[in-house]
Amino acid sequence: MIGRCITEEHRSVRSVCLRTVSVEGTSRTEEYVVIYGRKETETLHREYGCSYHLDVRSAFSHPSLASERHRVRGGCVRKSERVLVPFAGVGPFVVPAAQRGGGGSDCH
Repeated sequence: MIGRCITEEHRSVRSVCLRTVSVEGTSRTEEYVVIYGRKETETLHREYGCSYHLDVRSAFSHPSLASERHRVRGGCVRKSERVLVPFAGVGPFVVPAAQRGGGGSDCH
């Protein structure tokens, strides 16, 4: 019932998932079960002008870190500065840094 209400209120939502296991393991992923809608767990996450296509079952991307990503985007990276982000995942720190002109010779 909750899933149906969410999809009726937000027409762009096609699946509603319930997190069954919080972030754990070396891949830092969470476990979800689809409680309503399509069985896919891929999504398009938009944040501060960037879009990330990801599967919530296999990629770490946590909304609670959005303020930290915004802080980095807001001026911590200067133009032409090199940025190293080990285990970058879907790139929520790297993509905004590249937009600001950071990166180096390997940034495309």
